[in-house]
Amino acid sequence: MSKHPQANILRAIADGKVVQMRSTVNMKDNDWWEPADVLSYIGSGTHEFRIKPETININGFDVPIPMREPLKLGQMYFFVHCWDDAVVSEVIWNGDRIDRHRLKWGLIHSTKEAAIAHAEALLSFTRSDR
Repeated sequence: MSKHPQANILRAIADGKVVQMRSTVNMKDNDWWEPADVLSYIGSGTHEFRIKPETININGFDVPIPMREPLKLGQMYFFVHCWDDAVVSEVIWNGDRIDRHRLKWGLIHSTKEAAIAHAEALLSFTRSDR
């Protein structure tokens, strides 16, 4: 018997974790949200599911927890910086001193969106353009 395509989501629900979903049909409504009854959407084929990422709070902003373990060689990641308007950069992990420092300082994320949220939270302490 093959594994159910949403086995990890079903397991997360059984374990009491929060599951989020978003539409794969209506791209205008592409934000993640938490339905009251996620099970009713599981077989629809019109939604994508994920376990809600764990977050930390920085100055009132919920930010996805930065990566804490070394990445695989050649794996892409995004790191937070504040030296230009981009506030994040995408690089490839090669395990050098700079990669290890970024990891130690908690500045590495697996997605651009998470890194931007982290940068925006940090800048909220000192930004003068708001």
